[in-house]
Amino acid sequence: MKKMYNTDRWKRIYNDKQLDHIYAIWLYTYGGAQDIKTFREYIEEYEDDPDKYGNCPCYICQSGEY
Repeated sequence: MKKMYNTDRWKRIYNDKQLDHIYAIWLYTYGGAQDIKTFREYIEEYEDDPDKYGNCPCYICQSGEY
């Protein structure tokens, strides 16, 4: 069974693969520093397409594991 995450602000639903990609981007951008911006805050404000791979600096896109 796939897990889904429903954001409160934009009412978007993300699947596991999309969440992994968004997490990798957040990790690259903030280095996991939750005192700057938590992952929950980041995902609430995320506006890009989580299914667009290959052009971002995250480890998923750079390693080609998408």
